[in-house]
Amino acid sequence: MSVTELIALDPARIPFELLGHYFNRLAECKQFDRAATAFEQIGYLEEYDQTWDWLVYLSAFFGHKQAAIRLLGLNKATGMSETELPAKHQLLPIEDNPVKTWECGK
Repeated sequence: MSVTELIALDPARIPFELLGHYFNRLAECKQFDRAATAFEQIGYLEEYDQTWDWLVYLSAFFGHKQAAIRLLGLNKATGMSETELPAKHQLLPIEDNPVKTWECGK
């Protein structure tokens, strides 16, 4: 499947058991903004916490700061407090300043 076809898929119509493959493929293609949009459409899913975790890390690593901030914001929307966010996410260099990283998603 081409990248164009992949990003054109509606994540709400993808079977639950295939969402992991969908998000992994988006990450392989470095389509982090589309992955963030897909998570925003279907909501944060605890069953896909590891996938979400990996996407946050990869998006920050590859410089897709806005995608990382949007993904972090999804987790905060579930009621997670600042102290519950894993330290590895709190220290991501999203704003080139670890203190500002958590503040960005507020």
